[in-house]
Amino acid sequence: MVTMKKSITLLALAAVAVAFAVAACEKEEPTVTYTHDDGQLRLRGVVVVRDTVPPDSVNYINMVFVKAGTFQMGGFGDTLDTEVPEREWEWEFQTPSHNVVLSENFYISQTEITQAIFEEVMGYNPSVFKNPDHPVENLTFEEALTFCDTLSARTGKNFTLPTEAQWEYAARGGHLAPQPAKVGVLPVYPIYAGGNDIDSLAWYRENSDSTSHPVAKKKPNVLGLYDMSGNVSEWCLDYWGRYTNETQHDPTGPATGTNRVRRGGSWAYYDRYCRAPFRDYMNPAYRHSYVGFRIVRLP
Repeated sequence: MVTMKKSITLLALAAVAVAFAVAACEKEEPTVTYTHDDGQLRLRGVVVVRDTVPPDSVNYINMVFVKAGTFQMGGFGDTLDTEVPEREWEWEFQTPSHNVVLSENFYISQTEITQAIFEEVMGYNPSVFKNPDHPVENLTFEEALTFCDTLSARTGKNFTLPTEAQWEYAARGGHLAPQPAKVGVLPVYPIYAGGNDIDSLAWYRENSDSTSHPVAKKKPNVLGLYDMSGNVSEWCLDYWGRYTNETQHDPTGPATGTNRVRRGGSWAYYDRYCRAPFRDYMNPAYRHSYVGFRIVRLP
């Protein structure tokens, strides 16, 4: 009888071990797929990256096409918008305005990378304001870049952070941005990414209640990109450096440096720091609850 009870106990323990093994297999890292399909896919536990809009699930990274082109980068005053700097450093950061030529088409994510997407790809969530639909934040530059590398490895596509020029070009509206009336006249862009009414476009200091918010709840810009002004500030690929007035072809910033560029303002910033040309920087090892990112893909 004792032997039989021991056998039953051993069988029970074996069954539990099998159950745990199955559960462990089921908890393997999530699948990441890439598709051009614009159908009504409904996958859970799977990150789908696709070149379609609009977003219909936090489990999608929708990539928006941006055609190569030329734009005027940086600036203040009547050259580009109606704002004027209050502090000398603002002027120094954003001037001189200069011509930039981007020779390659690219795709940029329609929204900032959400916490749901980041956690499914990376297996953890560093954010302070925990919510799957909010942008991931409180992560270093290297963590953002590692996300891109992981996504690239799993999909076979080339994902990375946007260069500062790609970011501003997309924020301005890319190939759909306002064009100058004639040769030699500078374009007049909207002040923010998508227009001049910040409350309809961005979560910023005056309307955020000191927290991030779900992505894509404000109006998009002409390309269909959300939250390029406000919500969280976004890491860019470039090292920080001052502008020059020469025409730049596919600029990638200084070859070396200490700090990395951030763009777009955030829920913690005043409206003037959410303007499309506003630029800032931070040590890449630092993290903060108002810093996140979006991604680009080269065709």
